Amino acid sequence: MYFRGLVASCVLFFSGVVGAVPYTFSLAELQGFSLQYSDPASAFYTGINDSGEFSVHFIPTTTGNTATARVGAGAADFSGYDSLVLQLNNSSYADLGASLYVVRGGDIFYGSSPWTVIGVNQTAELTFDLSSGADVDGYGFAISTDTSSPFTSIHASVPEPTTIALLGAGLIGLGAVARRNKKAV
Repeated sequence: MYFRGLVASCVLFFSGVVGAVPYTFSLAELQGFSLQYSDPASAFYTGINDSGEFSVHFIPTTTGNTATARVGAGAADFSGYDSLVLQLNNSSYADLGASLYVVRGGDIFYGSSPWTVIGVNQTAELTFDLSSGADVDGYGFAISTDTSSPFTSIHASVPEPTTIALLGAGLIGLGAVARRNKKAV
């Protein structure tokens, strides 16, 4: 009896996790993103190429040691999704800070505070919880880096969403095991 209760609890837990639907950006959607903001520097954004790579080049216009850029798109309705998810790979020469963001009513909300630090040649998954509303005036990702040199470049890429494929394969495997165990009883 205890074993059946434990199994029921695990099934409820996993079904709650499976019910969570993250929104992952397609490469085509990311290629439509543009530079929305840069501070305290002039910035040049190359856009995202067919390999998912992009660069942001900063030319500082004021004294300071950090520069920030927001890259994104306009209004969207993410109804049916509970979060935004994006992986970034840092191929720059220095660490960078990164966060997903949304704009609502002129206010900017970031997905993580402090921002996620992505080391050189490291990949990080950025998330934004949509529980406060799926209808946004703008969305995208923000990056920040040290600008101690007169010209600073950020090079990064957006890896293919293989994580979702692996998760799906795992869930199919769990379902097959559960089905086999059910038939054995």
